[in-house]
Amino acid sequence: MGKYLLILLVLAGCQTHLNRKESFAQIETQMHKSDVLSIIGDPDFTDRKDSVDRWHYYMIPNQRGERMEVHFRKGKVIYKGEAIPPQLTPEEAESINKPQLKPYERTVSDEELEKIIKEDLRKERKGKKPSTYEDI
Repeated sequence: MGKYLLILLVLAGCQTHLNRKESFAQIETQMHKSDVLSIIGDPDFTDRKDSVDRWHYYMIPNQRGERMEVHFRKGKVIYKGEAIPPQLTPEEAESINKPQLKPYERTVSDEELEKIIKEDLRKERKGKKPSTYEDI
């Protein structure tokens, strides 16, 4: 009798795990918070960052492990998926930002910088507005 009860409990735990994953798959962008609650239930924990509410769900309820997130802006789903890492390494941030550099952005040599500073000081003494560094 005890063996059967143990097997039944283990199988019930697996079924909950599958149901939560299946439920999570039903969530779509633009759904309201109330729709998400009715599909998958209360989140394991929540937080808010940059005007975005983030609901965190462990795929096995009440146990740390695989975690999925649903993000809301103005009460509607804007993201659902794997948990987003809290920080990027400097290399990752650079790889993301590098394609966004504008064509005029470049490194200025020490000689060029000294020339720019001297020119700006000369203009300030004459009462002119200093040039912008974007005009390099």
